[in-house]
Amino acid sequence: MRAGDIDRASIIARASALVDKKLLIVGATMDVVSPLPEHFVPIVKALSDAGATALTDVVLDSDHRAALAQLVTAWMRAKVAA
Repeated sequence: MRAGDIDRASIIARASALVDKKLLIVGATMDVVSPLPEHFVPIVKALSDAGATALTDVVLDSDHRAALAQLVTAWMRAKVAA
C-alpha cells in the first residue's frame, strides 16, 4: 500500500462517506491483535460523530472467533436481507 492509499482505505478518514451504509463493527475484550482502545473505539467514535444512521457496534466478551460467525449471520439476516 502506498502512502496515498492509507487515507483512502481508512474507515476513520472516510467515516462521512459511510454514514448511510449498514455497518457492523465488532470488537472483542480478549483480542490481543486489535485491542479495543486502539482499533474498535476510534472507528466507532468516528462513525458515530459523522452521524452513521445504521451502525451496529458490538463488543464480544471473548477473542471473538467463536461468537463472530453467529453474530455476523444474525446481523446479516436482520439488516442486510431486510
